[in-house]
Amino acid sequence: MDPQIKVLEFGPFRLDPVRRLLWRGSELIPLKSKTFQTLLVLVENQGRMMSKDELMKLVWPDAIVEENTLNKNISSLRRALGETAGENRYIVTVPGKGYSFVAGVRQVNNGDDLEDVVIATHTVARVITSEEVTEAGTPGSPQVTEATSVHLLPAQSAAVSSIKKYRWALVGALVICVAAAGILLYVRGSRKKPTPAPPVNSIAILPLKTLGMTDADSYMGLGVADGLITKLSTLRQVQVRPTSAIIRFTNTSQDSVTAARELNVSAVLEGNIQRIGDRVRVTVQLVSASDGTPLWAGKFDEKFTDMFAVEDAISDQIATSLTLNLSGAERQQLAKHYTEDSEAFQLYLKGRYHWSKRTPDEIKKAIELFQQAVNKDPRFALAYAGLGDSYAISSSGLPPQERFPLARAAALKALELDESLAEAHTSLALVQYKYDWNWSAAESSFRRALDINPHYETARHWYGEMLGLMGRFDEGLGELRSAQEMDPLSAITRADTCTTLYRAHRYDDAVRECRAAVEMDPNFWIPHWFLSWTYELKGMKDEAVAEDLEMRKLRGMPAETLSQLKAVYASSGWTGYWRKTLELMTTESQPNYTQPFYIAKIYFRLGDREQTFAWLEKSFAAHDDGPVQLNSEPLLDPLRADARFTELVKRVGVNGDQTQLSGR
Repeated sequence: MDPQIKVLEFGPFRLDPVRRLLWRGSELIPLKSKTFQTLLVLVENQGRMMSKDELMKLVWPDAIVEENTLNKNISSLRRALGETAGENRYIVTVPGKGYSFVAGVRQVNNGDDLEDVVIATHTVARVITSEEVTEAGTPGSPQVTEATSVHLLPAQSAAVSSIKKYRWALVGALVICVAAAGILLYVRGSRKKPTPAPPVNSIAILPLKTLGMTDADSYMGLGVADGLITKLSTLRQVQVRPTSAIIRFTNTSQDSVTAARELNVSAVLEGNIQRIGDRVRVTVQLVSASDGTPLWAGKFDEKFTDMFAVEDAISDQIATSLTLNLSGAERQQLAKHYTEDSEAFQLYLKGRYHWSKRTPDEIKKAIELFQQAVNKDPRFALAYAGLGDSYAISSSGLPPQERFPLARAAALKALELDESLAEAHTSLALVQYKYDWNWSAAESSFRRALDINPHYETARHWYGEMLGLMGRFDEGLGELRSAQEMDPLSAITRADTCTTLYRAHRYDDAVRECRAAVEMDPNFWIPHWFLSWTYELKGMKDEAVAEDLEMRKLRGMPAETLSQLKAVYASSGWTGYWRKTLELMTTESQPNYTQPFYIAKIYFRLGDREQTFAWLEKSFAAHDDGPVQLNSEPLLDPLRADARFTELVKRVGVNGDQTQLSGR
């Protein structure tokens, strides 16, 4: 560092590298030594992504520390700087890689920019007498030392006598000087430059409000938002919240600042869309989350068939307003058209509108629309990726032997047309591990997706889930936490974090995570299901049954059947409850495909090992995604010593640490 540098300034903070102090205004912020060193390294490398290994070597050069120690330092820094959960005003997490300090930093030199230096202490002036000398604090010192008594030499005594002769004149001069200095500091302080606004490093594109549109055009608001998200999410300098995070704001009157707070972003794009004859009018503005100030606004009036031009213009203006320094590849990505067929594009937007709702019926509609889009334009790679996404997550009654091969074919076709689609790599990865049980290929596909788009929440979510199934719990939880940062309102990501904690035998943590998912969406059945599993292994059978019944209610089980199950549990207990459940699952027609794996788990609860293994074999024969859970399912831990179980785990191809997985 330049020896002339006295203070590093960012936002309202002043950092003194020499005295190793941090101020916010005149308030001294206490930091531990290594926490301060972490901040100093980040600030000195402002704007550059620091890998975790690099940070640990610079902060702890003579020691070997765990990554968790660095994470704790970063958390302490965020608290000290006043960052709340999800904020990135100063420190941005680069998922899986490291951290970057993104706030603007100014260097304040000795003797330069004095009006910008905050003097945090007061200097005490004293008149020198024969009993004392002054030891005044220097400007910027953290404290002032009182004067001390000393013995004076003869020459010094003579000087003091001379001073005593004129002491009243000196007092008057000192008073004038101190007053002048105070006025100067006040005036210069009043001219202090305003603190620049924090950089925009995360945005949410809210569904556009539709004005005067028919039901047939209701998809436009969310469809255009999804199209913009697809364009902008590949930019590495700004995080764009995924469609799953913003869908809840469709047709709401919630103001943009409140939405930004809920989504933990620093800016929001909001607006409306109106169809007038054969034209469409779009009005949008980019709003700062801190105070609601518009950063940019625009109005676009185009032919209804030329929505490409609207999306191109908006995405380009957003990049310009955020003063992003885009690479050539990023500019090409913003200008990219996945199809020139406007009708195919409209069908795709409708498909994404229905896909985003994620219910079985909506997924069916999405599949139909994506198929129509590729029929219109057989080279429309993004629509093939939509088909792959839809078949990969479909729970609409299709058995795995049908839906997974369809998902694979669609994803491979998308990649044949455009290898740079993170969505297609992600859908392919899901097929590779859930259906093919090819874990290494799936991991390569997930990593390729995240290389293309590090901010693609679905890839991080599904990758984290897969790592948990493999028994790599810490890695899996890291990816899932990153996915939560990208989509803080996602109940399904929270729920899958719960299951990973459950598989890691961290049952109390799993309960907390599932409860958080239920609070996000009380009508979402999956977290209730996972919560039931966790309560079961905690020995809380009443709570486990209550959550299982709530799950079945939310999935549409008739009230009469629910009453039967409650009555059976009251009269026959745990075993009676699962016998009745097994009867219902194997004798009544089910609206959706039932995995043999879950029937095997019921037989295990009933203590029937032979039927448990028989149904596990059926799960293998059906090639559903149940067997991928064998390696990490805590309920089945008592079977791990059985040679038949060991053979099943080998057949599914997961290479895990059995000691870790069994929790023993």
